[in-house]
Amino acid sequence: MDDKVRKNKRPLYFLNPVHNNGMLVGAIMIHNIEVGHVMIYELNKPFVDSDYELLQRLCKLISVELQKNDFYKKIKDWGSRPNMNEGEERGLPDFIVSLVPLILVFGAYTLFPAITGINVNIAIALGLGIVAALVLMGRNLPTKDGRGNTLGMGGSVVQTLNRGTEEYPGALLRVTTPAALAAVVTATTAFGMVIESLASFRAHYIVLTIVVVCIIVGMTSSPPAALMVALPVVLGVMLGQGYTTDEVLSSAPALARVSALAATTFETLPFNGLIVLTLKMTGTTHKESYKPMFIMSVGFTLLGTIVAGILLMLFPGLA
Repeated sequence: MDDKVRKNKRPLYFLNPVHNNGMLVGAIMIHNIEVGHVMIYELNKPFVDSDYELLQRLCKLISVELQKNDFYKKIKDWGSRPNMNEGEERGLPDFIVSLVPLILVFGAYTLFPAITGINVNIAIALGLGIVAALVLMGRNLPTKDGRGNTLGMGGSVVQTLNRGTEEYPGALLRVTTPAALAAVVTATTAFGMVIESLASFRAHYIVLTIVVVCIIVGMTSSPPAALMVALPVVLGVMLGQGYTTDEVLSSAPALARVSALAATTFETLPFNGLIVLTLKMTGTTHKESYKPMFIMSVGFTLLGTIVAGILLMLFPGLA
Protein backbone atom coordinates (compact mmCIF):
# COMPACT_ATOMS: atom_id res chain seq x y z
CA MET A 1 0.00 0.00 0.00
CA ASP A 2 2.80 2.43 0.91
CA ASP A 3 4.46 1.92 -2.46
CA LYS A 4 1.19 2.51 -4.31
CA VAL A 5 0.51 5.74 -2.38
CA ARG A 6 3.98 7.09 -3.14
CA LYS A 7 3.80 6.28 -6.85
CA ASN A 8 0.25 7.56 -7.29
CA LYS A 9 1.27 11.14 -6.36
CA ARG A 10 -2.34 11.81 -5.35
CA PRO A 11 -4.59 10.35 -2.64
CA LEU A 12 -5.28 6.70 -3.41
CA TYR A 13 -8.75 5.17 -3.23
CA PHE A 14 -9.10 1.57 -2.04
CA LEU A 15 -11.84 -0.68 -0.71
CA ASN A 16 -11.50 -1.59 2.96
CA PRO A 17 -12.20 -5.36 3.14
CA VAL A 18 -13.13 -5.16 6.83
CA HIS A 19 -15.95 -2.65 6.49
CA ASN A 20 -16.51 -3.05 2.73
CA ASN A 21 -16.38 0.72 2.33
CA GLY A 22 -13.98 2.92 0.42
CA MET A 23 -11.12 4.89 1.91
CA LEU A 24 -8.82 7.64 0.68
CA VAL A 25 -5.19 7.62 1.79
CA GLY A 26 -2.67 10.39 1.19
CA ALA A 27 1.06 10.51 1.97
CA ILE A 28 2.69 13.18 4.14
CA MET A 29 6.10 13.90 2.60
CA ILE A 30 9.02 15.91 3.97
CA HIS A 31 11.98 16.33 1.61
CA ASN A 32 10.73 13.40 -0.49
CA ILE A 33 10.64 11.19 2.62
CA GLU A 34 7.31 9.62 3.54
CA VAL A 35 6.64 10.37 7.22
CA GLY A 36 2.98 9.43 7.57
CA HIS A 37 -0.47 8.90 6.05
CA VAL A 38 -3.83 10.60 6.32
CA MET A 39 -6.84 8.35 5.73
CA ILE A 40 -10.49 9.31 5.18
CA TYR A 41 -13.37 6.86 5.52
CA GLU A 42 -16.15 6.85 2.90
CA LEU A 43 -19.51 6.85 4.68
CA ASN A 44 -23.07 7.68 3.53
CA LYS A 45 -21.88 9.35 0.33
CA PRO A 46 -19.17 8.49 -2.22
CA PHE A 47 -16.04 10.57 -2.61
CA VAL A 48 -15.98 13.29 -5.27
CA ASP A 49 -13.04 14.92 -7.07
CA SER A 50 -12.89 17.79 -4.58
CA ASP A 51 -12.28 15.28 -1.75
CA TYR A 52 -9.07 14.13 -3.44
CA GLU A 53 -7.88 17.73 -3.79
CA LEU A 54 -8.76 18.59 -0.18
CA LEU A 55 -6.91 15.55 1.17
CA GLN A 56 -3.87 16.33 -0.96
CA ARG A 57 -3.78 19.91 0.34
CA LEU A 58 -4.29 18.68 3.90
CA CYS A 59 -1.26 16.39 3.58
CA LYS A 60 0.85 19.33 2.36
CA LEU A 61 -0.41 21.51 5.20
CA ILE A 62 0.43 18.84 7.79
CA SER A 63 3.91 18.54 6.26
CA VAL A 64 4.46 22.29 6.67
CA GLU A 65 3.20 22.25 10.25
CA LEU A 66 5.36 19.25 11.18
CA GLN A 67 8.44 21.12 9.99
CA LYS A 68 7.65 23.95 12.43
CA ASN A 69 7.82 21.55 15.38
CA ASP A 70 10.81 21.82 17.73
CA PHE A 71 11.40 18.08 17.50
CA TYR A 72 11.85 18.34 13.74
CA LYS A 73 14.26 21.26 14.11
CA LYS A 74 16.43 19.27 16.54
CA ILE A 75 16.97 16.41 14.09
CA LYS A 76 20.09 17.65 12.34
CA ASP A 77 20.24 15.05 9.62
CA TRP A 78 16.52 15.13 8.74
CA GLY A 79 16.13 15.22 5.00
CA SER A 80 19.88 14.89 4.46
CA ARG A 81 19.66 11.23 3.50
CA PRO A 82 19.68 10.95 -0.29
CA ASN A 83 16.99 8.82 -1.85
CA MET A 84 18.93 6.98 -4.51
CA ASN A 85 15.78 5.51 -6.04
CA GLU A 86 13.86 8.78 -6.13
CA GLY A 87 13.72 9.00 -9.92
CA GLU A 88 12.54 5.41 -10.26
CA GLU A 89 9.98 5.74 -7.47
CA ARG A 90 8.52 8.91 -8.94
CA GLY A 91 8.46 7.47 -12.45
CA LEU A 92 10.79 10.10 -13.85
CA PRO A 93 12.29 9.74 -17.34
CA ASP A 94 15.98 9.45 -18.00
CA PHE A 95 17.74 12.81 -17.67
CA ILE A 96 19.14 12.81 -21.21
CA VAL A 97 15.76 11.83 -22.66
CA SER A 98 14.09 14.67 -20.78
CA LEU A 99 16.38 17.16 -22.50
CA VAL A 100 15.40 16.11 -26.03
CA PRO A 101 12.09 18.09 -26.19
CA LEU A 102 13.88 21.21 -24.90
CA ILE A 103 16.64 20.84 -27.47
CA LEU A 104 14.06 20.29 -30.20
CA VAL A 105 12.18 23.49 -29.29
CA PHE A 106 15.44 25.46 -29.17
CA GLY A 107 16.58 24.04 -32.49
CA ALA A 108 13.27 24.67 -34.25
CA TYR A 109 12.79 28.20 -32.94
CA THR A 110 16.40 29.44 -32.86
CA LEU A 111 18.86 27.32 -34.84
CA PHE A 112 16.65 26.43 -37.82
CA PRO A 113 15.83 30.10 -38.66
CA ALA A 114 19.49 31.08 -38.19
CA ILE A 115 20.64 28.40 -40.63
CA THR A 116 17.86 28.53 -43.24
CA GLY A 117 16.48 32.06 -42.82
CA ILE A 118 12.98 30.59 -42.41
CA ASN A 119 11.24 31.71 -39.21
CA VAL A 120 9.27 29.15 -37.20
CA ASN A 121 6.26 30.22 -35.16
CA ILE A 122 6.81 29.68 -31.43
CA ALA A 123 3.55 27.71 -31.20
CA ILE A 124 4.84 25.25 -33.81
CA ALA A 125 8.17 24.87 -31.99
CA LEU A 126 6.42 24.25 -28.68
CA GLY A 127 4.04 21.82 -30.36
CA LEU A 128 7.00 19.81 -31.66
CA GLY A 129 8.42 19.72 -28.14
CA ILE A 130 5.12 18.49 -26.69
CA VAL A 131 4.82 15.75 -29.30
CA ALA A 132 8.41 14.68 -28.63
CA ALA A 133 7.71 14.61 -24.88
CA LEU A 134 4.67 12.38 -25.40
CA VAL A 135 6.57 10.01 -27.66
CA LEU A 136 9.66 9.76 -25.46
CA MET A 137 8.07 10.04 -22.02
CA GLY A 138 4.54 8.80 -22.50
CA ARG A 139 5.29 5.75 -20.37
CA ASN A 140 6.14 8.06 -17.46
CA LEU A 141 2.66 9.59 -17.35
CA PRO A 142 0.51 8.40 -14.42
CA THR A 143 -1.29 5.21 -15.36
CA LYS A 144 -3.93 5.32 -12.62
CA ASP A 145 -6.50 7.89 -11.58
CA GLY A 146 -7.26 8.91 -8.01
CA ARG A 147 -9.44 5.85 -7.44
CA GLY A 148 -6.77 3.46 -8.67
CA ASN A 149 -8.45 2.77 -12.04
CA THR A 150 -6.04 1.96 -14.86
CA LEU A 151 -5.77 4.61 -17.58
CA GLY A 152 -4.81 4.29 -21.22
CA MET A 153 -2.52 6.74 -22.98
CA GLY A 154 -5.43 9.05 -23.81
CA GLY A 155 -6.70 9.00 -20.24
CA SER A 156 -3.20 9.65 -18.88
CA VAL A 157 -2.77 12.67 -21.16
CA VAL A 158 -6.19 14.06 -20.21
CA GLN A 159 -5.48 13.56 -16.50
CA THR A 160 -2.12 15.31 -16.83
CA LEU A 161 -3.73 18.23 -18.67
CA ASN A 162 -6.42 18.47 -16.01
CA ARG A 163 -3.81 18.62 -13.26
CA GLY A 164 -1.97 21.32 -15.17
CA THR A 165 -5.22 23.26 -15.52
CA GLU A 166 -5.69 23.11 -11.75
CA GLU A 167 -2.32 24.82 -11.29
CA TYR A 168 -2.95 27.46 -13.98
CA PRO A 169 -4.79 30.11 -11.88
CA GLY A 170 -2.05 30.14 -9.24
CA ALA A 171 0.69 30.30 -11.88
CA LEU A 172 -1.11 33.12 -13.67
CA LEU A 173 -1.36 35.13 -10.45
CA ARG A 174 2.31 34.54 -9.62
CA VAL A 175 3.28 35.91 -13.03
CA THR A 176 0.87 38.84 -13.29
CA THR A 177 0.91 40.15 -9.71
CA PRO A 178 4.53 41.42 -9.78
CA ALA A 179 3.95 43.00 -13.19
CA ALA A 180 0.81 44.72 -11.91
CA LEU A 181 2.71 46.01 -8.88
CA ALA A 182 5.47 47.26 -11.17
CA ALA A 183 2.92 49.14 -13.28
CA VAL A 184 1.59 50.87 -10.15
CA VAL A 185 5.07 51.79 -8.91
CA THR A 186 6.19 53.17 -12.26
CA ALA A 187 3.10 55.40 -12.38
CA THR A 188 3.97 57.22 -9.15
CA THR A 189 5.53 60.68 -8.92
CA ALA A 190 8.36 59.37 -6.75
CA PHE A 191 9.34 56.91 -9.45
CA GLY A 192 9.49 59.70 -12.01
CA MET A 193 11.76 61.72 -9.71
CA VAL A 194 14.12 58.75 -9.35
CA ILE A 195 14.30 58.32 -13.12
CA GLU A 196 15.07 62.02 -13.58
CA SER A 197 17.90 61.86 -11.05
CA LEU A 198 19.33 58.76 -12.72
CA ALA A 199 19.23 60.48 -16.12
CA SER A 200 21.75 63.03 -14.84
CA PHE A 201 24.08 60.33 -13.49
CA ARG A 202 27.50 60.52 -15.18
CA ALA A 203 29.29 57.19 -15.57
CA HIS A 204 30.31 54.55 -18.07
CA TYR A 205 27.21 53.17 -19.76
CA ILE A 206 27.83 49.70 -18.29
CA VAL A 207 27.96 51.12 -14.75
CA LEU A 208 24.92 53.28 -15.52
CA THR A 209 22.99 50.24 -16.72
CA ILE A 210 23.79 48.21 -13.60
CA VAL A 211 22.84 51.06 -11.26
CA VAL A 212 19.59 51.92 -13.05
CA VAL A 213 18.41 48.31 -13.38
CA CYS A 214 19.29 47.45 -9.77
CA ILE A 215 17.43 50.47 -8.40
CA ILE A 216 14.32 49.88 -10.49
CA VAL A 217 14.17 46.14 -9.83
CA GLY A 218 14.55 46.90 -6.12
CA MET A 219 11.62 49.29 -6.27
CA THR A 220 9.34 47.10 -8.34
CA SER A 221 10.49 43.52 -7.54
CA SER A 222 9.88 42.91 -11.23
CA PRO A 223 12.84 42.18 -13.56
CA PRO A 224 10.69 42.57 -16.71
CA ALA A 225 9.54 46.02 -15.54
CA ALA A 226 13.12 46.97 -14.67
CA LEU A 227 14.33 46.02 -18.13
CA MET A 228 11.45 47.74 -19.91
CA VAL A 229 12.03 50.97 -17.98
CA ALA A 230 15.80 50.98 -17.52
CA LEU A 231 17.03 50.25 -21.04
CA PRO A 232 15.22 53.20 -22.71
CA VAL A 233 16.52 55.45 -19.91
CA VAL A 234 20.11 54.27 -20.42
CA LEU A 235 19.91 54.64 -24.19
CA GLY A 236 18.47 58.15 -23.82
CA VAL A 237 21.21 59.17 -21.38
CA MET A 238 23.89 57.83 -23.75
CA LEU A 239 22.52 59.92 -26.61
CA GLY A 240 22.38 62.93 -24.28
CA GLN A 241 26.00 62.42 -23.31
CA GLY A 242 27.15 62.67 -26.92
CA TYR A 243 27.21 59.04 -28.05
CA THR A 244 26.35 58.64 -31.71
CA THR A 245 23.50 56.42 -32.85
CA ASP A 246 25.97 53.88 -34.24
CA GLU A 247 27.85 53.78 -30.92
CA VAL A 248 24.60 53.24 -29.02
CA LEU A 249 23.54 50.42 -31.34
CA SER A 250 26.96 48.75 -31.15
CA SER A 251 26.77 48.78 -27.34
CA ALA A 252 23.32 47.12 -27.33
CA PRO A 253 24.62 43.51 -26.91
CA ALA A 254 26.69 44.49 -23.86
CA LEU A 255 23.77 46.43 -22.39
CA ALA A 256 21.44 43.49 -22.91
CA ARG A 257 23.79 41.03 -21.19
CA VAL A 258 24.63 43.15 -18.17
CA SER A 259 21.05 44.36 -17.69
CA ALA A 260 19.73 40.79 -17.76
CA LEU A 261 22.16 39.91 -14.96
CA ALA A 262 21.42 43.08 -12.99
CA ALA A 263 17.68 42.35 -13.14
CA THR A 264 18.24 39.26 -10.99
CA THR A 265 19.90 41.14 -8.10
CA PHE A 266 17.48 43.09 -5.91
CA GLU A 267 14.36 41.17 -6.86
CA THR A 268 14.27 39.41 -3.48
CA LEU A 269 14.70 42.22 -0.94
CA PRO A 270 13.08 41.69 2.51
CA PHE A 271 9.83 43.40 1.52
CA ASN A 272 9.40 41.33 -1.64
CA GLY A 273 6.01 39.61 -1.66
CA LEU A 274 7.45 36.17 -2.44
CA ILE A 275 9.93 36.44 0.46
CA VAL A 276 7.19 37.49 2.88
CA LEU A 277 4.89 34.68 1.68
CA THR A 278 7.65 32.05 1.87
CA LEU A 279 8.59 33.01 5.43
CA LYS A 280 4.93 33.00 6.43
CA MET A 281 4.38 29.53 4.98
CA THR A 282 7.44 28.12 6.78
CA GLY A 283 6.59 29.82 10.08
CA THR A 284 9.95 31.60 10.34
CA THR A 285 11.02 35.24 10.64
CA HIS A 286 13.34 37.39 8.55
CA LYS A 287 15.92 37.16 11.33
CA GLU A 288 15.85 33.36 11.27
CA SER A 289 15.76 32.68 7.53
CA TYR A 290 16.44 35.71 5.36
CA LYS A 291 20.26 35.83 5.62
CA PRO A 292 20.96 32.73 3.45
CA MET A 293 18.20 33.81 1.07
CA PHE A 294 19.86 37.22 0.72
CA ILE A 295 23.32 35.74 0.17
CA MET A 296 22.10 33.33 -2.52
CA SER A 297 19.61 35.52 -4.39
CA VAL A 298 21.11 39.00 -3.93
CA GLY A 299 24.75 38.72 -2.88
CA PHE A 300 25.93 36.16 -5.43
CA THR A 301 23.89 37.63 -8.29
CA LEU A 302 25.19 41.13 -7.56
CA LEU A 303 28.76 39.83 -7.47
CA GLY A 304 28.24 38.07 -10.80
CA THR A 305 26.78 41.24 -12.31
CA ILE A 306 29.77 43.31 -11.17
CA VAL A 307 32.25 40.78 -12.58
CA ALA A 308 30.40 40.69 -15.89
CA GLY A 309 30.31 44.49 -15.99
CA ILE A 310 34.06 44.76 -15.42
CA LEU A 311 34.76 42.17 -18.13
CA LEU A 312 32.54 43.97 -20.63
CA MET A 313 34.17 47.29 -19.85
CA LEU A 314 37.66 45.84 -20.32
CA PHE A 315 36.81 43.59 -23.26
CA PRO A 316 33.78 45.01 -25.14
CA GLY A 317 34.22 42.40 -27.85
CA LEU A 318 33.03 39.65 -25.46
CA ALA A 319 29.45 40.82 -25.99
